[in-house]
Formats: sequence, structure tokens, C-alpha cells
Amino acid sequence: LRFVQTIGTGVDHLLAHPPPPSVLLARTVDPTLTEQMVEYALLAVLACHRSLPHHLHQQRQCVWGIPPYAETTTTPVGVMGTGEIGGAILRRLKSLQFPLRAWSRSGLLDIEGVTAFAGLEGLAQFLADTRILLSTLPATEATRGLLNADRLRQLPAGAHVINLGRGSAVVERDLQACLASGHLGSCFLDVFEEEPLPADSPLWQHPGVIVTPHAAGVNFATPYAARLLADNLQRVRAGQPPLHGISPERGY
Repeated sequence: LRFVQTIGTGVDHLLAHPPPPSVLLARTVDPTLTEQMVEYALLAVLACHRSLPHHLHQQRQCVWGIPPYAETTTTPVGVMGTGEIGGAILRRLKSLQFPLRAWSRSGLLDIEGVTAFAGLEGLAQFLADTRILLSTLPATEATRGLLNADRLRQLPAGAHVINLGRGSAVVERDLQACLASGHLGSCFLDVFEEEPLPADSPLWQHPGVIVTPHAAGVNFATPYAARLLADNLQRVRAGQPPLHGISPERGY
């Protein structure tokens, strides 16, 4: 075995039982999948901003009421993870006039108008002014449990959390506690610590939470994925590194 390429962008299942170091690894970065993730992110950000979970709860209770409204220009949105998907989300969010912030391990970002933060030393400052937090973080040892009780409480009161990266980045019991206390206003969640989400999880019934079944991006074989695989096979045979290579040390 010389080369393995995943169909999707997630690689945690592959790195859980990695092949020998001599085997080259790559993932598929498909524009179709990226667009799906961007669509979901826009839906989730606007749903949180316009209090959709609150409205849905009121509808079920037959209650007529208008929640407080904040301008987009005074509602900072922060994206955690600035890879292919995180970067695409930030570029599309620019048209909606939210102040944009981004956090990553390196802080390297080439998107005009986005304030970048780096590393654990920059995380508290990033969280402190983020009203809508959107995580695209992969599942790695460095990201596992990153958004715990202490860090969730660093968000402003009434903040919203969106997760379309990997469920392991968020400590769910801490998320539930912040929802119960009212510190978090709502959550839009596509990924979870355990999937499928257990039927007895409080997240299913919480009035401030929208749950979707890991459906932000639907992996399926596309002509692009087939072409990328063919190109990478040629590169590997020629002694070149594959496109979108995976580093087991980084975890993505």
C-alpha cells in the first residue's frame, strides 16, 4: 500500500488507525462539498442572529412575541478554523456586514476585513467579543474538548454557538450547562460527541437548540473527486506529494 485518499474532508476515522508512515495520505477538498458547508453556515448564522430557535419554540407554544434585535454591524461572528471550509465561509459572510473574526492555530489568514487571532494565547480575546461562534475545527488531539465550560463562559452573555466541524471540539455537558444557565442564547449543531445523537440527549428537546444529523455537507462521489484521485495517483507514481495531503502529526 502506497497511497490512501479519503472521499470527504474529514480524516479522523483514518487517523484513528493510521497506516504505516510510508503510506501517503490525502483528502478530497471538493468545491461541491465546500459550497454545501457554506450554505449551512449562512443558514445557521442567520438563524441564530434572527432568533429562529426562539421563534420555533414560540410557534409550538402558540405564543406571539418579538425578541430583541441587534444590527448585523454590531454582531461579531467568529469562525474557528480557517482552512478551505472556514475560509470560504468567511468570504461569503462578508456580504452580510457582520464584523468578522477568525481563530486558528497559526493565525495566518489572507482575507481582507477579517480580524485574525492565533493559538491558545489569542483564544480568550477572540471569544470575548464573539456574539456568534462558528466552529469548523477538525477532530485532533489539540482540538478535543477545546470549547469547554471555561471557554464557553468567555463568550458574551447570550452568545450563540454553531458547530459544523467535529463534535469532539465541544464538551457537550458544558454546552448544556451554559444553555441551562442562560449564558448561551441558542445553538445550531450538526455534529456531536456521539453520533447518532442519543435519543435521551437533552439537546433534542432544548428550545434554544436546532439539531441536524451531520448533514451540513453530504459526501458523495463526484466527477471532481474522481479527477482529483486520478491526478493524485499520477503524482504519487511520479514521486510527487499528493494534493491536499494529510499530516498525521497535525491530525488533518
